[in-house]
Amino acid sequence: MFMNSSKNLRHKLEKNEPCLGLFHLTASCIVSEAMSVSNIDWLVYDMEASPASKIGLVQFLQSMKSSSVTPLVRTQSKEHEHIEQVLDAGACGIIIPKVDDKATCEKVVRAVKFPPLGCRGLNPVRASSYFTNVKEYIEKANNHILVFVQIESRQAVKNIDDILSVDGVDGVFVGCGDLSMDLDCPGEMYNESLLGAIKNVLNACKTRKKFPGIFAYDMDLAEKFIRDGYKFVAFGNDITVLKRAIEKDCISLKLLKGVK
Repeated sequence: MFMNSSKNLRHKLEKNEPCLGLFHLTASCIVSEAMSVSNIDWLVYDMEASPASKIGLVQFLQSMKSSSVTPLVRTQSKEHEHIEQVLDAGACGIIIPKVDDKATCEKVVRAVKFPPLGCRGLNPVRASSYFTNVKEYIEKANNHILVFVQIESRQAVKNIDDILSVDGVDGVFVGCGDLSMDLDCPGEMYNESLLGAIKNVLNACKTRKKFPGIFAYDMDLAEKFIRDGYKFVAFGNDITVLKRAIEKDCISLKLLKGVK
């Protein structure tokens, strides 16, 4: 079920195209279905920082089934069972939170990959079209599923080259919020320490030829990150995008009516 959509995103990234997306926090399949016909490249069902559920995950993936927008999942944690459950449901790729070192990264990759590259169990219920193409799924999953690990601490930045040396990791995703907390500049997205760490991660990705991803807290940052060379950029989540649109329209209408 995931093959074509996963290949679309990977192909764009390999062509060095900036790929833009959003995080899906509302856990509403109506919202995700509406986004599936938008111009974004990918959408992340966030099981770490939202009221998302296993049932909601399946509904999300169903809502994205016929879309060119690639459905990804941020797992609840980096634990093996949380990784397997989203892959078995049919996720095209995953973002794993709080990966600080090479050993953790290797453990994550083993949970994603079928033997002999890893130790993922065999229960791809929805991913194999409900067991109608298990053989094909097993043959292709190791190469097609996108694997991003999140860089969210000063330790992870320090270990970035070792993390990127792990075979099977396609790229990283910088979690600017948690990273700013760990760098003692909470929420200060233009702080020099944070921007320096972000640049170090990007340079390491370029050296290792991995896909660099990041979350931009405003549109100016999104443009900056794209200009700098980040290729996998989130410019918000469904809630922030909705709020921005409402605020923009309200301001426009008030100006039109001459309301101060």
